[in-house]
Amino acid sequence: MRPSDAIVALLAPVLLGGTCSGGGGGGAPSATVSFDLATNQLQVGVPVEVSVVVDTNGGLVQAFGLGVKAPAKKVLLHSAVAGADFDDDGHLALAPSYQIATGEIRRLVDVRHGATALSGHFEVARFTLSPIKAGANVMLEFTATSLAGPNGNDLAVTTLALPLYITQ
Repeated sequence: MRPSDAIVALLAPVLLGGTCSGGGGGGAPSATVSFDLATNQLQVGVPVEVSVVVDTNGGLVQAFGLGVKAPAKKVLLHSAVAGADFDDDGHLALAPSYQIATGEIRRLVDVRHGATALSGHFEVARFTLSPIKAGANVMLEFTATSLAGPNGNDLAVTTLALPLYITQ
């Protein structure tokens, strides 16, 4: 088994629809995962690119597995790719699964190859969000998160949701 295969195996709970982790604690390596976009004031029919960013606290990230969700009647999530900072081979490790009926992208998974784990602030993935109906306080949130270090150990993860405001 290749080391990257072992790390993907550790991310299995995310791939199978696991839940978000709670906050870190006790000085153990931890990270915060959040969304980054130019503005959360959106307009129907105008797609925006959303970055998924990680901020680590004492840990290295070699692999990640994520799921994201927004109300299906308000937005369409699509076109997920590996993030510019994390990508080292031109693609995600697995093809994402787009669940249009539930407004989800599942299986956003990638692994950095070799001894090139990252720490600090970096983009792991990005996707396109297309607003389709006006609404206030439309939540963009994570449905699953897992970050693994080079030794295969999970980092404690805190996730931050993002309210969106969509106008006609």
